[in-house]
Amino acid sequence: MARAPKAGLGVGFVGLGNYARAVLLPRVKGAAGVSLTAVVTKTGISANHSADKFGFAVAATDPAAAIDDAATDAVFIATRHDTHAALTARALRAGKHVFCEKPLAIEVAGLDDALDAANGAPGVLTVGFNRRFAPLLIQAKKALEPLRPLMMLYRVNAGMLPADSWIQRGEGAGAYSARSAISSMR
Repeated sequence: MARAPKAGLGVGFVGLGNYARAVLLPRVKGAAGVSLTAVVTKTGISANHSADKFGFAVAATDPAAAIDDAATDAVFIATRHDTHAALTARALRAGKHVFCEKPLAIEVAGLDDALDAANGAPGVLTVGFNRRFAPLLIQAKKALEPLRPLMMLYRVNAGMLPADSWIQRGEGAGAYSARSAISSMR
């Protein structure tokens, strides 16, 4: 595919599920000086649809299309949790800025690799944690502002999930994989 000249910051997405499409992408698209360079999804149909719908220059199923792309300056990692650490480390080593949706890793080895890559990289690593923007948490922060707490811990009950849900499997997602990741790091 022929590429138009890049203007501003080139941003690629590896993974474009519901959260990335509904929350991350609209904010990126709304930022001045951003050029959507590459979108990578699990299937070609989804990648092509996303490229057409949102204006990405390249659609692909291989993360290299975004990570190794000279026009891409920053990569959003919004895939299943078991891929976060390796993709983040790879993108950082390729000289990209990285926004990785939480969790950064689900095992210690992956975390060590991602942190090692971040320490030696010219790019900036940011890990997203969307709960900080939840309306109830924003209200709580305002109410507690005069007290200026240094740390707040809260628990979210997501309810029961079927035992055969993909969230329960090794690739992980949501609070369930975060709990197992923390347990495995102890």
